[in-house]
This record gives sequence, structure tokens and C-alpha cells, in this order.
Amino acid sequence: TARAISAPGGSFAHSLLLHIDTTEGVARGNAVVNKDGLVGYVIEVGRKYVRVLLITDVNSKIPVLLSSSSWPGLVLGQNSKILKLDFLPLEAMPKIGELVLTSGHGGILPAGIPVGRIISVEGGSVLIEPSVALEQVSFVSVLTRGQNATIDFNYDDLETFFAPLPAEAEG
Repeated sequence: TARAISAPGGSFAHSLLLHIDTTEGVARGNAVVNKDGLVGYVIEVGRKYVRVLLITDVNSKIPVLLSSSSWPGLVLGQNSKILKLDFLPLEAMPKIGELVLTSGHGGILPAGIPVGRIISVEGGSVLIEPSVALEQVSFVSVLTRGQNATIDFNYDDLETFFAPLPAEAEG
């Protein structure tokens, strides 16, 4: 558990600085949550501080599932209070109010963490309101993987760690 010591960024950077007594076991890619859901994930670890990329940041890409249908998708930050759901299969029928959860695809974030709820489905564009009121975050928990767990992942290629289901061949 850690205390947030900076407010979410401005128009260009949506990150949070955490003061944490020990960063032992904390690594890049660890999920950061509060009681309401996913806040973001660790992008930088110092001796007593951790920088978290918020789910609203334009660089944030979260593999997700729709809770009622289990269709996979990718939540994209837009540097605003609203998220965009992309890469849904064409046959998916997202519903307003439907809960969106982390899928666990890619092995970075654990599955089942609430990300937000669908607030708009118009013309192929699906918008999500985050589960967490990010401007009010004061304490969070960093979900670590344990001391012996490692993930071999190139964080410079975050946009490639998830691929939508392939389209069926016409025939």
C-alpha cells in the first residue's frame, strides 16, 4: 500500500507519483489498484518512490474483457476522463452500463480487475467511464508478482502485447 503524493498530470501526462516505504518486489508493469478498480501500472521504480502511468494516459493500453459476454478488447487512454474501447470483434454487442475488466492477456496485469463501465456505444465508438475517480486517489495498492516471478517483456512494445481474435475466413 502506498500514498499518492502528486495529483494526476495535466493535459499531456497522466501519471501519479507514489511514496512507498520499500520498493522491494515492486517492478515495472505491476498493477496499481484501489478499492474501486484499476488506477494504472508501474512504469518507474525508485528507492522510495514509484511512478504510475494512469489508465487515462494516451500511452495506456489495457487488454480487457466485457463482463457479460467475455468479448476481448483493448482500452485506450485519451488524456481525458473518458477511455475508449477498441479492437472489439465485429460481432460483439457492448451494452451501456456493462462492466469492463482486465483480461490478463499478455501476462502483465492480472485478470478480473474493474477498469470501468461503458457509457456510450455510437457508430462503432465505445466509450468507458473509469471505475476509479482518479482525481481523488490518495492511497493505492501495488500488486506485486512475488520475489521469484519474472516476466520477459519489452515495455517499449506495449501496443503489441495484445491481438484481437482473427476474423473467420470466408468460404
